[in-house]
Amino acid sequence: MASYTETPRQQLLKSLRGRSIHIPDLQALLAQWPQDVNTQLEHLKKDVDEKLQRCVLPQLLNLERLSVDSIVVKPFSCR
Repeated sequence: MASYTETPRQQLLKSLRGRSIHIPDLQALLAQWPQDVNTQLEHLKKDVDEKLQRCVLPQLLNLERLSVDSIVVKPFSCR
């Protein structure tokens, strides 16, 4: 078996797995930051919708064809 060194990200994820993490309300901390709507919002919405249609919807449709006993939850990626 090859030697495997965990990346710092993997080490952090491993240390956090199974724990509850409280994320405080950051609104007060970020109150002085400029607040505006991204000028590319409509473009971003279109991109996200296309990605969901291409990646997530086929996965969901595929799950409907499987029996409950055969479903294995695992991460999937879409390029």
